[in-house]
Amino acid sequence: MFDRYSQKLVYPALNLLGVFLLRIGLTPNLLSWSGIFFGVSAAVSIYYSFMLLGLLFILINRICDGLDGQMARETEVSDYGGFLDIVFDFFFYAIIPLSFGLQKEENLIPALFLLASFLLNGSSFLAYAAIKASNTKNQRNTEKSFHYSDGLIEGSETILFFILFCLFPEKFSLFCYIFCFLTCLTFLQRLVKAKAEFKG
Repeated sequence: MFDRYSQKLVYPALNLLGVFLLRIGLTPNLLSWSGIFFGVSAAVSIYYSFMLLGLLFILINRICDGLDGQMARETEVSDYGGFLDIVFDFFFYAIIPLSFGLQKEENLIPALFLLASFLLNGSSFLAYAAIKASNTKNQRNTEKSFHYSDGLIEGSETILFFILFCLFPEKFSLFCYIFCFLTCLTFLQRLVKAKAEFKG
């Protein structure tokens, strides 16, 4: 929902940093791998109750995620880079709630509900992207390597909830159920959108 606005704010800075990193020999895929390293580090930190350290690693992960795309657009968007980007994003989004669920027993059930909503929403996201791509296969998207379907819950909202999880871990269950509800609404939103756009 807020991605289009947040991207306008952060992309200029990311673009400058991305150009610098390219000049010193770093690649978009290297940033993708670095990002998932920090994502796993965040999950481990949260599991061991180092919430602020986990939050720091979450933010670094998101910076890496933004940088790899910006760097790719400065060179050439690749299918493999897009593959890494989406796979690592989904993995990161899963291991953060899981780390909270494993950290405290009372967090496990809400974390599982949230993961189930992620699976539902993520599968609809990928299915929509695949069908949209097959319908527009002759129109190459130079901005992203896959079709991005917007919705109520996007990357910006996800990071906001992850920040809340880390800053107020005692409220994890409450935030988790709210997040789960909004994620399910996003799935329904995409379901309606798919029905309106696709044949059948």
